[in-house]
Amino acid sequence: MRLRRLDRAALSERQREVAESIAATRSGGLAGPFAAWLHAPVAANLAEKLGAHLRYGTSLPAQVTESVILAVAASCNCALERQIHEPIARRSGVPEDLIRTLVSKDMLECEGPMSTAALAARQIVEGNKLSDETYKACVEEFGEAGTVELILVAGYYVLVALTINAFEVGIEDTV
Repeated sequence: MRLRRLDRAALSERQREVAESIAATRSGGLAGPFAAWLHAPVAANLAEKLGAHLRYGTSLPAQVTESVILAVAASCNCALERQIHEPIARRSGVPEDLIRTLVSKDMLECEGPMSTAALAARQIVEGNKLSDETYKACVEEFGEAGTVELILVAGYYVLVALTINAFEVGIEDTV
C-alpha cells in the first residue's frame, strides 16, 4: 500500500474508536478501503456507516447489491473489490454465468433484476448517466426509492474502488 501501514497498537484514540466500531461489524482485520480510510478517521467512520447501510439496509435484495458491486469493480478496474465480492456474490445467489459476465465486462443480457441493476451501474459509472430505457427498467423493477438506493450503492463502491486503486491497497493490507 502506498500509505504508511497503520499498526493497531499505535493508533490515535479516534482511530482506535473507529477501528473498533468497524471491526464490530466485520470478521477479521480491517481490509480494503478501511486500511486507507483510517488515516482520516472521521471520514472513515462516516464512510463505513454509509457503506453498512447501503450494503445491508436498503430495499434491494443482497444479490442485486452484489451484482452492482461487481459491475462497479469491473468498470473501475478494481481487482481487490472484485476479489472480495465475488465469493459474497455467489453466497448471495448471483448465478455463476452473471458473475463471469460482470467480471469480464461482456455485454449484459438484461433479464431480471440483477442484470438490470448491473447494467444501470455500468452506465452510471462509465457514462455518468442512465439511458431512458435503463432508468425506466430500474424504476419498474425497484421503484423510485430502490433506484435511488441502487445509484447510491454504485457511487459508494466507486469511492471504495478509487480508494483501493489510488493507494494500491492489497488483500494483505489490514489494520
